[in-house]
Amino acid sequence: MTPHEPASSRSSRAPSPKPSVERRPAPGAIVLCALLVAACGSPPRAAEPASPERAGAPPPPATRAPEPEAAAATASPPTPPPRSPTPEPLSLGAPKLLHVLRHEGDIFSLAFDPTGQWIATGCADKRVRLWSTVAGKLRHTFKDHRDAVSSVAFRPDGGELASGSFDGTAKTWDPKTGKRVATVVGPEGGVVSVAYSKDGRRLAMGGANGHIVVADLGDETARIELAGHGGSVRSVAFARAHDWLLSRADDGLLLVWDLTTTKPIVKVPLSTGAVWSARFTTNDASLVTTWENADGATVGSWDAGTGKLVRALPVGSSLAPSIALSADDRLLAVGTAEGHVKLWDFPRGERLFDLAPFRKNVSALGVSPDGHYVAAGGPDDLLDVWELGVPGSARAAEPADKKDRAACLAECRHRNAYADCADESGMVACPCRCD
Repeated sequence: MTPHEPASSRSSRAPSPKPSVERRPAPGAIVLCALLVAACGSPPRAAEPASPERAGAPPPPATRAPEPEAAAATASPPTPPPRSPTPEPLSLGAPKLLHVLRHEGDIFSLAFDPTGQWIATGCADKRVRLWSTVAGKLRHTFKDHRDAVSSVAFRPDGGELASGSFDGTAKTWDPKTGKRVATVVGPEGGVVSVAYSKDGRRLAMGGANGHIVVADLGDETARIELAGHGGSVRSVAFARAHDWLLSRADDGLLLVWDLTTTKPIVKVPLSTGAVWSARFTTNDASLVTTWENADGATVGSWDAGTGKLVRALPVGSSLAPSIALSADDRLLAVGTAEGHVKLWDFPRGERLFDLAPFRKNVSALGVSPDGHYVAAGGPDDLLDVWELGVPGSARAAEPADKKDRAACLAECRHRNAYADCADESGMVACPCRCD
């Protein structure tokens, strides 16, 4: 009988001839079992209930999947994408002056079409002109405005041209036929800048009163007005992948608007003054414009989401009211108040060429999307069109007589020697004595 056996069971059990002896395995067996387990691995065991010794211990905390919000908060941040390597240097040949195109008033704005084959100009003489980039010939003259034309822009597909005027309207034109498509009422006091949305359905108009009107070109009643500037809105630009609008005004503010809420989401205070250009980079990641600081005129780029300055590129000693970028954001052209046009490799911050000073102020400036051409205009009624020797371009190399003609054009350009150069339209395609 074991020491703990109940007394009630004693009478029913036969007496044991000798007490039971607790048997223990031999030490060698324990070692052998351990070796077998180590070699073969322990078989999976089903979960066992808590042992009597742990019955009084508190149960371990239950484990459950975190809520989605908590999981997002505790998850490690994603690895940022690798930084883009610095691109190879932008290789350009010496710029060549192709044409000098005479207008009948100050040139306030210009724009290349998406193919780079056409240049539109807006002028103080209330007219919009459409020029052939390569031939330098006038294709159309649009005459429906009642005041100076302050801004021009092509629709992203090139199928339409918009012009803004101090008469308080923007007009859209068919660049093939030269006919007016529509008239859109802009902000009070005059339209200073215009821009198409990526899909071409909306037109933004920056006003002299500091307001911006965004109009749906397919629905005259669908329009919003943004108020946040204290000066003329010199530049407006739509983002490509977001419903954002960028604006720059004489009050020195660079604003990014969320067009869904009609509220600014980024505000960058800069120097005041007349600056005609501000734009998004092609991927919408940065804002690019100019301002004046202790180092003089500077081109800067800011993070489009936070408004933090990413880089600053000093470009001269005076205000640079106009800038232009190629479609790949590589070639930067800067027009200064001193009449210079400076070309830069923007990602690398390297200065490439200075086009000869030729006017008091460069108020209109453009770079063709492919970076092969630069056009500049100002208050002397003349538009210069330059060709850049871009490797791979069909026009990168020219015969010697073309170089001589370019030199002659440059000389005549400075003399304003345009006698007997007007064609049937009254415009000057080039100094004919150089042909």
